[in-house]
Amino acid sequence: MTAFEILKANLLSPIVLAFLLGIVTKVMKSELSLPKDLYSSLSIYLLLAIGLKGGVELSESTQLSFWAALLQSRLI
Repeated sequence: MTAFEILKANLLSPIVLAFLLGIVTKVMKSELSLPKDLYSSLSIYLLLAIGLKGGVELSESTQLSFWAALLQSRLI
């Protein structure tokens, strides 16, 4: 995978796109408001996207790297 493909995949992820939408609406001083049902659906979708992406990364890691990262985070 080239650096451009990695950058493209990361920038087009739902999490980044939702973050950019928030930035754009604040810069434009827009009164963007989503209906309550759409807001709930987007929240659930984003949480699932974060969880699935983290789960995939966790499944591809070794136990040694997992425990090393866990210990490092506990030291902080």
